Amino acid sequence: MNKFVVWMAWAMMSQLAVASQGLPPLKPIERLDSQRYMGRWYEIAKFPNRFQTHCTADTRADYRILSTGRVEVINQCRTANGQMDVAKGSARFVGGEGTPMFEVRFAPEWMEFLPMIWGKYWIIAPSRRCPSPTANSYGSCLEPPPWMKSVGTL
Repeated sequence: MNKFVVWMAWAMMSQLAVASQGLPPLKPIERLDSQRYMGRWYEIAKFPNRFQTHCTADTRADYRILSTGRVEVINQCRTANGQMDVAKGSARFVGGEGTPMFEVRFAPEWMEFLPMIWGKYWIIAPSRRCPSPTANSYGSCLEPPPWMKSVGTL
């Protein structure tokens, strides 16, 4: 219980800190072509987070649209002992067609009715500085606003 209270206090203070700086609210891109987004993405930078403390290299994410409309998500990274750590999950689009917002879960499927297992995932901005490897790709990385504190860049 104490950890929860501390976490909630930290989250609220973080929001107040951002609001007090007069920074613009975070907004996703207007429209996402989900077919172009599918495939393999490599992590090129990140801020430390609790669920990747063991990752040392080769971090990547694979996305594949399923016949149900959901997205299969496979995240993997190399650990210090050289083994690949793999996390399989599922994503669902939030909103109508073309939405750049997902909810992702890595918990077992039978738990998906619980709202707290779904993490928010927004496509913020394809980078202008990272050239697209093919005409059908979003590019080799995504670029968040400079004030974000917790983000991975693919």
